[in-house]
Amino acid sequence: MLDGLGLLEPLAPLCRDEDDPLSALNALELVAIVARGAGGLSWLDGKGIPAELAASLDVDVDADPMAALRRPATLQCLANILDRGGLGADALLASERLVDRAWPLLAAPPEVRGAALALLHGAAASVGGARAVLLGDADDAVADAVPLARLEPLRVLLRSTDTRVRVSALGVAARLCETAA
Repeated sequence: MLDGLGLLEPLAPLCRDEDDPLSALNALELVAIVARGAGGLSWLDGKGIPAELAASLDVDVDADPMAALRRPATLQCLANILDRGGLGADALLASERLVDRAWPLLAAPPEVRGAALALLHGAAASVGGARAVLLGDADDAVADAVPLARLEPLRVLLRSTDTRVRVSALGVAARLCETAA
């Protein structure tokens, strides 16, 4: 209904607004809200917004200060979409390789690390996402042979002296256990 009235049309340009970072950050919050609604993720996908958000995780933040500012909000937005679950979230997770994009960010500064953990927590809500967190791109045939070294960044964060990081990492581990049960 809102789409038919054109009320959501300004959302896509706001997400891409390089001149007004505050509007762009607010738009990311709205994206997560729209994604929760019936047909919301489909509408966003039709506008290319989830793919753009995922691609923005690959931007070198040293070369683009705006990307550095937006990265935690982008990760949190994607985490909120994944946490909602459903076929659309599973498709986004797989098509955009969100776990693989978030994994290296576990070594990023704290604000990015926390948002990357939130994304992994959201991903672990589905069987496919939990598999991606645990095994990465490993083939089912070799899944048993995947070294635990893959999980070392998460294991390190579970022993962090920063309580927020430790609790977030524990949340990811708990979600993995819940999904596997």
